[in-house]
Amino acid sequence: MFETDFMNDHKSILYKAALLHDVGKFWQRSESVRGKHPKHSGIFVEKWLQDDLVRFIVEHHHAADLKGKNQNLLWYNLASIVCEADNLASGERQEENLMYRRPLESVFNQISFRGKKFDKKLIQPIGRLRPDNQYPFPEDFDRKDEAAKMAVKVNYADQWWSFQNEAAEMPGMHEDTLLHFYKKYLWCVPSAYFKSVPDISLYEHSRLTAAIARCLYNSIAEKSGNDPAQWAQLSMKDYREKKCYRLVCAELSGIQKYIYNIAHSGAMRALKGRSFWLQQIVDSVASHLLEKFNLPLANLIFAGGGKLIVLLPNTDEVKENLPKIQSDIEGRVFEEYDGNISLVFGEIELMGNDFFGRKISGKWNALYKKVEENKTRKLAGQFKPEFFKAGDLYGDIQQCNATKREICRKEDLKKGGTVFIGAPKFTRYNYNTPNKTLAAYGVWNDETTETDKIICEEQFRSQDVGYEIRKGKQIGIFKTDKSDFDVLGLNKIGFLGDDRKDYGKHLSLLLHNDDDFLNELKNQQIPKGWKFYGGDWVPLKSGTDSTREFDEIISDAMGIERLGVLRMDVDNLGEIFKGGLGENATFSRIVQLSAMLDFFFSGYLNVLKEMCWTVGQGIVSKSELTEAEALALDVEDDKSAMPLRDILQIVYAGGDDLFIVSTWNVLPDLAWWIKERFEEFTCKNPCFTLSAGIALFDNKYPVYKAAKYAGQALDDAKGKWKDKNGKEHEKGRISFLGKAMSWRDFEISRHLAKELYSTTGQLKRGLVSRLEEMYDNYYSVKQQLKWLKKYQPDRVRPFEKAEYSKWRWRGCYSLSRFAEQVRRSEAKDKINQLAADIFTSQYHLEDNQKSISTDTDFITFLDVPVRWADLLIRTKK
Repeated sequence: MFETDFMNDHKSILYKAALLHDVGKFWQRSESVRGKHPKHSGIFVEKWLQDDLVRFIVEHHHAADLKGKNQNLLWYNLASIVCEADNLASGERQEENLMYRRPLESVFNQISFRGKKFDKKLIQPIGRLRPDNQYPFPEDFDRKDEAAKMAVKVNYADQWWSFQNEAAEMPGMHEDTLLHFYKKYLWCVPSAYFKSVPDISLYEHSRLTAAIARCLYNSIAEKSGNDPAQWAQLSMKDYREKKCYRLVCAELSGIQKYIYNIAHSGAMRALKGRSFWLQQIVDSVASHLLEKFNLPLANLIFAGGGKLIVLLPNTDEVKENLPKIQSDIEGRVFEEYDGNISLVFGEIELMGNDFFGRKISGKWNALYKKVEENKTRKLAGQFKPEFFKAGDLYGDIQQCNATKREICRKEDLKKGGTVFIGAPKFTRYNYNTPNKTLAAYGVWNDETTETDKIICEEQFRSQDVGYEIRKGKQIGIFKTDKSDFDVLGLNKIGFLGDDRKDYGKHLSLLLHNDDDFLNELKNQQIPKGWKFYGGDWVPLKSGTDSTREFDEIISDAMGIERLGVLRMDVDNLGEIFKGGLGENATFSRIVQLSAMLDFFFSGYLNVLKEMCWTVGQGIVSKSELTEAEALALDVEDDKSAMPLRDILQIVYAGGDDLFIVSTWNVLPDLAWWIKERFEEFTCKNPCFTLSAGIALFDNKYPVYKAAKYAGQALDDAKGKWKDKNGKEHEKGRISFLGKAMSWRDFEISRHLAKELYSTTGQLKRGLVSRLEEMYDNYYSVKQQLKWLKKYQPDRVRPFEKAEYSKWRWRGCYSLSRFAEQVRRSEAKDKINQLAADIFTSQYHLEDNQKSISTDTDFITFLDVPVRWADLLIRTKK
């Protein structure tokens, strides 16, 4: 659609009014001001924007306030659009009352499914949404507690004061900057009270209102012309049954295999670089879609975890051009990655009435189904006649040493200069294609020795990006050739240093994990913002800015020298989105849920870079270290305490899952720490569980195989299982050392492994040896019964189980005899207690005062803590 400045002015006014329409609620909750919130929204606009039309719209965004105000059709029609968008974004009727300072309830309070009920009402404390140790998790709130109410009042006032302090910059703010500014302060302010549950933030509600308003405006303008003053007086009821909206999802497919298909040399850099790059593809495609249809950032509903969702107007322009844009993007991805990864689209149409009740959950599910269906025919649009022609390459072909991708004929490589990624050295080789000149890179072992290994340009870029991440949080997005990092020809990105003065209007600035974006480049009127990014650091060599490699990190492993891969994700999330909200499902609530989950994975987990691992406590902050542990941090050969920044890399974390590489000994404790924090974050709602898989590997083992085995371990953890009472369960487990177990059984294993490790001298080896023998006896009986049931079932007695065979008495007798040989009474008591615990399938924790019952028979997972302790006390190899 050809758009005039006149039309764009109306759209900009509409967008600002839609964002600001409820800002009066924030004011009401911060100060003792009376009256309806639209009035206060208008006063705020008058003070900071001084725009009469925006003020009129925000003061009349309720139908009752708009009655009889149709003297100016331009003003009336724009206000009518915001009024309708406000209703659709809410998906439920809001009503005014005087409970101004009630805090935001956690959206996790609302989830119930599969008969799991949750009736707690935890609130989200008011403050900055920052991934540091100061970020407060949901907490209890007693409305009758005067001290608690006073704390809310003070926190609201502080937030409002900070908001107003930066609001002076609003008149010159770019539209996208205004949205990020809103996110900074309004993420923790509820949008509605009274009959509405106050679990939707004012930020999420306002941005959805703005997105819907822009779509509705475009749909009406296509039929009625570009000037709202010339439209007939709008009746929004006429648009409830019209399909004015198109919800589009795009998801990267094949990313698991792609990320891990890397060379051993530079693997840590390449892993991080590829993960980061995939997110840049998603972000660039999202911004490209918005740019093509002249839509603001608010219409990007979600972007994370390899997926994006945008809300578009369902106009003829979109219907005609969206397939072309999709095909173009798919072609760019295909050309860049030879089909190894692809971007799969899905889309559905929405009516206004689809935003109400449970309909929106069904629509959301239909959208995901559409994407899954299209995955079965991905790349179909690329199968054109020329696709089946013979390739141009023949003869002696140079392959990429990392990916085995064909680069060019060896004779076509022209040697260029020398380039570095930090300390690692490469030789650049140029070669020509029909459309452009590309490069490949020769790998050096060191400063003086070049190998015969050649890697492709994409592999080099992955390492380069992984190295550049160390520079910090500032990301520049360019529309010029100011950066070497070109994302599908859609955007260019750069990691900005101090010299940024000459970029001008060609630059957009994005901060990672830091909401203080308004203080950057203060003299430039450019789009600025912030977002979460999981794993915003890379392990560096001591005293340098060079990244550590696997063979360096593995030397910091405790006990056996192994690395590990941890993969975790949220269980049943599709079902939760489909039906977990029940009658409370609204568009805003679904988006709020997505946003908070993404914050945990891509935002909060960044606290790990400031934390430590210790063999005794697991994952702890520096302030929680004992004196001995703090001293161990500074001793090079002491591996019992390590800073995570040096030995752990979050390869990716976002959406609802994560992938982390570290020394093997860190990962089981890390999985437990993440599970515990996630439960706190989700208000301990039983509907939210995590599953995890851990795979161990040495530094020479291919990363893609380790990733594959970790994925298989995660699948095992998600399988069905029965507890010792025969009740069937599914998911919500962890697989470690080849065995999937419930989190409760893992907690017991973790505690016992650390107890065994802390045991001193010969007692440690002797106890481990007897427990190994006990498990081996059990396992031998289990295998015998398995064979008999298959080949000689008549020899198996009814109800005979390996768990109740002779190992039980022999094992406990062996432990009791071993205890008799121990001199210290405390150790003797612990061994006898352990024998009783294994016999009765329960476990006594600290000082034998507290016991917990195992989910499965103790003997079935006894091998895990025993092997765990054995790996900790082993020599390096």
